[in-house]
Amino acid sequence: MQHRYDYLFSSAMNIYKYLNIELTQLRHVIVGKEWCCTPHDNVNRLYITLGGEGALITESGTLTLQPYHVYLIPAKLPFSSQCDTYLEKLYVHFRVFILPNQDLLSELDHILEIDSSREEIERLKEVLHSGDISAVLPFRLKLDQIILGAVQPFVEKYSDDLSIYLKFEKFFTYTTTHIYADLSIGDVCQNIGTTPRKLAYHYKKATGQSVKSYLNTILLNRIKFLLQTTDMSVRDISAELHFNNEFYCSRFFKNQVGISPREFRKTAI
Repeated sequence: MQHRYDYLFSSAMNIYKYLNIELTQLRHVIVGKEWCCTPHDNVNRLYITLGGEGALITESGTLTLQPYHVYLIPAKLPFSSQCDTYLEKLYVHFRVFILPNQDLLSELDHILEIDSSREEIERLKEVLHSGDISAVLPFRLKLDQIILGAVQPFVEKYSDDLSIYLKFEKFFTYTTTHIYADLSIGDVCQNIGTTPRKLAYHYKKATGQSVKSYLNTILLNRIKFLLQTTDMSVRDISAELHFNNEFYCSRFFKNQVGISPREFRKTAI
């Protein structure tokens, strides 16, 4: 008989095996009064502050950012930012998920202040600018440590996500690597060995979401990723993702997000 401890350990190991941390931005910036925005990019943020002073404004009030602190802002928390003088920071944008369209920090409803030291933060800055390949791994491990620490309280709630992922693993794997505007449900089913009717029924029953809605979500996430991590023009992104033209790509994006791809790109920091 498997002991409960063994069960919990194996469950946690499976979750971490399939857990994915996707970094979309990693930069060192000094911002001033122009840092006054309300982001629309729906990513989690780490602000690692080095100097100056800025503020994050949420429904709960105003949080003043202090030097040599780490702040995690969950994707679904509405906020705006302001800076009266200057703020120096490292910032990281990321998603963390098992299901490709379900962020594991979606239940976090407040900003986390995470313990760190001045020395550790300065070291992160040095590594970011050093170009030393050997220093990249410990830098990434530190980021993962911070992110996984934030995810940890919700681990027991992820078992449903894991079971859904394993049930539809072929579907998720294929669509994640073949997501284009012209990808049809028929194409997907032909490549994973099922029928559109079966896939639509079982997927909707398991997730409450239609297959088409899911495909739109990951296509949107792909556009966001390219806007955030490359200098590709909207026209080039449109061609890369098989839209008929730039106009259709921009219209699809604006219908989903509420702003144009170019406006979205300006909210990066």
